[in-house]
Amino acid sequence: IAPGFDADFCVFAPDEAFVVQAEQLHHRNPVSAYHGMALSGRVVTTWLRGIKVTGDELHGDLLGREDA
Repeated sequence: IAPGFDADFCVFAPDEAFVVQAEQLHHRNPVSAYHGMALSGRVVTTWLRGIKVTGDELHGDLLGREDA
């Protein structure tokens, strides 16, 4: 990480525990095999190209199947 360069990183709390609730997940499928499971480790903050990702705005590039 240096001034003038893009930075993608996250702040991770490895000891934080939580229980997975399918209705709180941010993906298309309304169910999860992990629903109700207690897991540890949580992403606290994510930064993309030096900008804090809040979920309120889109960042990055959307890839289609031809890009994968």
